[in-house]
Amino acid sequence: MKEDFWRGKLVVITGANGFLASHLTVALLEKGAKVIGIIKEKIPKSFLNLSLKINKYKDLKIYKGNIANHAFIQRIFRLYKPDVFIWLPRQLSGKPINLLCLLLRQI
Repeated sequence: MKEDFWRGKLVVITGANGFLASHLTVALLEKGAKVIGIIKEKIPKSFLNLSLKINKYKDLKIYKGNIANHAFIQRIFRLYKPDVFIWLPRQLSGKPINLLCLLLRQI
């Protein structure tokens, strides 16, 4: 992969303050990506929140919402038209594959 592959790419990451997603979010920001992070709830001691105390990432926007809410996700996609969508929620009550298929048809 090219060194500058992520530079300027708009990436949506679900579960952005979870363990894996928060590390990925920070890594992508450091590679020059613009990140839209979706969180279900604020976790004060998450890696992402601790990182935000050290660095104020200008290319990060956080939205709090339920990824099972089709209208919420659709609004994010219409507003930002991301280049990449990374699905890393901790848990979704029962139907993640059906929702993901629905989202992909909207792209």
